[in-house]
Amino acid sequence: MARAGGVQRLLFGSIDFQLDLAWAPRKRKLLIFFRSQIVLISRLAEIQSPVDGVTTDIKFGGGGCVPTPCAPNGWLWGKMCIHPKQVPVVNECFAPTPEEEAWARRVVEASGRLMVGRLSVGWKDVDRPSARSAEKILGEHRTA
Repeated sequence: MARAGGVQRLLFGSIDFQLDLAWAPRKRKLLIFFRSQIVLISRLAEIQSPVDGVTTDIKFGGGGCVPTPCAPNGWLWGKMCIHPKQVPVVNECFAPTPEEEAWARRVVEASGRLMVGRLSVGWKDVDRPSARSAEKILGEHRTA
């Protein structure tokens, strides 16, 4: 399905999936395996990073970040929302931190000057996957 023509990104219908498995909401932490599989499938199919399913808590537990185990480490690109109040929180949680954005800008700028060979930024070696990650931070993570 991920390789079908026109597919750009997968979405994880986590609530429907829990229903299919007859799992109680308290077992949602067990979904991390399935989320990681969708991430792997997306990578292998060379499509964009997947988007996580909705959270029924409109206030996300009274504030704070999105309750998605994969959000902080970049496995998932975003999260579907069921209420407009969720949008600013999702945007904030999936946006790069100022430090990440600054690092990405330094890497992209330095890689633009590099013709051949290795790249070092701030006393750290930067390989091609890291440079692509920097490009992704600057290119994909924009708020709605």
